[in-house]
Amino acid sequence: MSLGAAVFVRPQTLARFDRTMKVLLKQSPMRVRDLAAQAQQASACYGLTMSGPQMAEYAAQAQGRTRVKRHAEFDRLASFVREFSCELVFELRAHTSQDASDKDFYNDDDDDDDDDDDDDDDDDDDDDYNNSGTTSWLEQSLLRYLLQAFEQEKDTLKAENEQLATTCTELKSDVDQKQAAIVELRETVDDLQGKQSSLLQELDGLRSTSRTSVLATSTIEQQTSEIKDLHDKVAALEACVKEHEQQAIVDEAERRRLHNMVQELKGNVRVFCRVRPFLSGEDASADEQPVACLDGKTNTLASCACSANVFSSIKLTVHPSAMVLCSWQVFDRDSTQAQVFEEIEQLVQSSMDGYNVCVFAYGQTGSGKTYTMLGSDDEGSRGMIPRAVEQLFQRQAELAAKGWEYTFKASMREIYNEEPRDLLATRGSATKPVISWTAPVSNLSEFAVTVPDDVHELLQRAETNRRTAKTAMNARSSRSHSVFRLQIAGENKAAGEVCNATLNLIDLAGSERIKVSKVQGKEEKEAKYINKSLTTLKRVFTKLSQKASMRDGHVPFRDSKLTMLLKDSMCNNSKCLMFVNVAPTAASASETKNSLRFAAEANKCHLGTARANSGTSSK
Repeated sequence: MSLGAAVFVRPQTLARFDRTMKVLLKQSPMRVRDLAAQAQQASACYGLTMSGPQMAEYAAQAQGRTRVKRHAEFDRLASFVREFSCELVFELRAHTSQDASDKDFYNDDDDDDDDDDDDDDDDDDDDDYNNSGTTSWLEQSLLRYLLQAFEQEKDTLKAENEQLATTCTELKSDVDQKQAAIVELRETVDDLQGKQSSLLQELDGLRSTSRTSVLATSTIEQQTSEIKDLHDKVAALEACVKEHEQQAIVDEAERRRLHNMVQELKGNVRVFCRVRPFLSGEDASADEQPVACLDGKTNTLASCACSANVFSSIKLTVHPSAMVLCSWQVFDRDSTQAQVFEEIEQLVQSSMDGYNVCVFAYGQTGSGKTYTMLGSDDEGSRGMIPRAVEQLFQRQAELAAKGWEYTFKASMREIYNEEPRDLLATRGSATKPVISWTAPVSNLSEFAVTVPDDVHELLQRAETNRRTAKTAMNARSSRSHSVFRLQIAGENKAAGEVCNATLNLIDLAGSERIKVSKVQGKEEKEAKYINKSLTTLKRVFTKLSQKASMRDGHVPFRDSKLTMLLKDSMCNNSKCLMFVNVAPTAASASETKNSLRFAAEANKCHLGTARANSGTSSK
């Protein structure tokens, strides 16, 4: 057979080759396509009919497969196919010269253990083919090469499988670790997402706050501008206020000067007369009214029901030949406490300006002195002392706006039987006040007062301790001279001024005739001491009224504890006011006449120009 002659292969061999190619097709379809192409090319060279349709079909099947094995496996299969193809070519060349009809090129082969993956029909054909015992040497060669190749492939795959198992174990461990890491990362992601959500909310809040801050900043800038304008206005107003304060200081000084000038024109010693109303049991008929108030303009009798209740003169109608006509302020029976205080409040103001002021009530017992000075708890019946204190605290608040600061210290004592007693001292106290020529009062308890109620409590305590007794003329007759003293200290730091003054408000014991009052024993002794001190007071006023025309200027202040106490209030730097209290009854006409004569004598006194106890502060 020539080289170009056709070689016809037995059907069994073709079937066996077909199964082999299917195995290769399953293992490496991409390489079968190359193998089919090479086999087809070889068969074309040698004219093999077996390489026609079968190779094309294998190539088509390989083309349609998508499963791809590892490249190392592909390389081994390709090498095997190339070796098999070359050996097949050599075998074909060696036997082409022999007669194909005389020789059987095929022999039966052993059963193939490697074709477990073929289907059932191919196994039946393979069993028939093996039983025929006609396998050729070419098929044996092919099977040997296939068996050797698959054995090598088996060892290789086993080694790779072990390596892959190890790798798989490592990868599985790695996967477990990765999964654990993934769980942790997911938890971290959830946590971060939660934090992100919180941060986003916080960011929204900060953005809102930022917008609010921007608005607030704008508002602050606007308000800052307004505040600056207000500061400028405040500075201007403060300058204006300071200017007005300076002017107020000047005006206050001028007011004090003019006020003192007016008081000087009125006299530093003034006398007011007050007629008390009739008491229950007294005869108020016209024939029994010895006291009449006169109008200063017409000098005629005036009705006691006039609107002002204030007159300029008083007349005793019981003794027309001994009529006493006084040019004073006269308050009739219907005058009120408020009307009386209106006439003395200017003197109280003088004490705030630094002048020593003394106001005392003089008259016979039962003429209304204590009522005039102390009054009662009823609002309309409050006396001169509580009203003066109330005015002082009111003026303290008013002058504070002008830079003045005032402090008050109160004390109260009585002169009983020519002995001073502290009415505010604790019961059983061994310390007694002392009145001397150099120091009018010492060892006397003083209390700082800040409100009128403080003074009210002190007055109540003093009233409880004061000596009183019942007489034929008065159910509760005062048996001592009561002196309420208020020390006033003021300072104006802005003006650098200070002032100090003493306000004495005195309720004298009533003068009385022992025959009329019918007192005996202790009360008689008290009456004698009272009359003696009042007589000394009359002599002092008489001497003061005669002092300008007399060579001997001696004034008997030392003759009585009462006059020693009043010495500072009757000197040149003081202002003095005396209330002459009289009774309206005919039985008191004689005492009324004596009181009016004493008042007339006191009205003649001229203490000279009063001087304020003021100066500049030490600062």
